[in-house]
Amino acid sequence: MPFVALMEINDQSSPAFVLREALPASNLFYFCRALFEYLSSSTRRSALITDAGTEHQKRNRAFAAEFLVPASVLRTRIEISTVTREQTEGIAAEFGVSAYIIRYQIENHGIAQVQDTQDV
Repeated sequence: MPFVALMEINDQSSPAFVLREALPASNLFYFCRALFEYLSSSTRRSALITDAGTEHQKRNRAFAAEFLVPASVLRTRIEISTVTREQTEGIAAEFGVSAYIIRYQIENHGIAQVQDTQDV
């Protein structure tokens, strides 16, 4: 499985991050996933961040999504029960993240339903 980021720690316990080449919004997400690895590691060891579906990888994805777009902020911004894909794209542009992260946060925190264009 290809990696999306690598977090390495030097002898002074300072982190270094290597990110897979991607769009800026994706790189920001990958960086935050790697940051989680640095902040949460009790052993201060290097970590490989991948697209795997393991619990650990799910945790770093959830951390990155919440770090970049807190659910509490979305709750104050979204006061309707259903949002369109276009609305999620607009919010994503404001936060500098992908629409996928906005959709993930909205759906996983029960903020609203996301309606796809083809659902109309």
